[in-house]
Amino acid sequence: MTALLGLALAYLFERVGVGQAIGEDGQPTLATLWAGIGLELYVVAVLGILLVGWHGLAHVLGERRFGWRRSVAATVAAVLAGGLAVAAGLTAWAGAGALQLGSETYPAVAVEQANGPDANRLVVLTPSADRLDFAVIGNEPGALMRDVNRPADVTDPGLAPLLGTLASGGLIPGGAGDALADLGVGFISVMATADNPLTRTLDAASGLTRLGSTADQTLWRVVARPSAAAPDVPVPPSRVRLDNAEGRPLEVVPVDGPHGAVLQDLSVAASGRQVVFAEAPEWATHAVVTYDGQVLTPVATTGTPTYLLPSAAGRLEADLPPSHQRWFLAQLALLAAVVFLAIPFGSRRSRRLV
Repeated sequence: MTALLGLALAYLFERVGVGQAIGEDGQPTLATLWAGIGLELYVVAVLGILLVGWHGLAHVLGERRFGWRRSVAATVAAVLAGGLAVAAGLTAWAGAGALQLGSETYPAVAVEQANGPDANRLVVLTPSADRLDFAVIGNEPGALMRDVNRPADVTDPGLAPLLGTLASGGLIPGGAGDALADLGVGFISVMATADNPLTRTLDAASGLTRLGSTADQTLWRVVARPSAAAPDVPVPPSRVRLDNAEGRPLEVVPVDGPHGAVLQDLSVAASGRQVVFAEAPEWATHAVVTYDGQVLTPVATTGTPTYLLPSAAGRLEADLPPSHQRWFLAQLALLAAVVFLAIPFGSRRSRRLV
């Protein structure tokens, strides 16, 4: 009954839609529940059948060592074991595959720049007759499956109004390139033909340089700004940067992981410098930012999180710890149970089987 229940669950899960995912061809497809839960239940039941059926098997096979029953049983067992070995080898050779979020449809140069120490973001614009859709691509782990609906509990630090003004050809204080760089945007891609009006609007925007276009996509790079400390040193758009007291960029702070994680030693600088994280304001409520072990408090409550740094040299660290600390306690309890079961307590006599 348990095996049949597992097969029924596996059959049912493959027919329950829970949203949309990106298929192997890069197009949206229906996402279903994982059938592995039912299959695991089926495997457990089959193992139980084997264990229960093993009792009394010697009596069924007979007492003769080379009897026909034993020969047939050995042949069947060898065939099954060989089939399992071949299937396991083919599965290992093919690999489990990689789960993708469709990033292979975006320009390779922009996707590459979204990762690494100098990571920035790619904004993909999809214009239509009555609206402008956009997607932000960055170095985030994300979920294995994402529905088209996004949670609305994160405040936009200003990207949506900026893109609306940029697409309409409005005036942006300081220029479009500087405003995009402040939000960590290094590339803009328009999913439309080259004769789309939005393409001509972005060509005329300050701080953007067109890199190239295909039949249905055009890519722009956000121009790097000069450093306030050395005008001949460019400061490209990045997820984390240092600004001087006047808010002008000084240098890029290399990131150490997704969500603006940082582990970087900084040198001596003038007083008033700030570290700016191109994240949503809610990022500051979850992140722990320290300088030489001292916890920093954000000085800006709106826009991108900003922290005032001492002028002395030190180590800057920024991390997003888990929201639920009880997971650590559960893992510790599991580790303690495994260690307890693995260590042979007592004497040899007390551990001897009777």
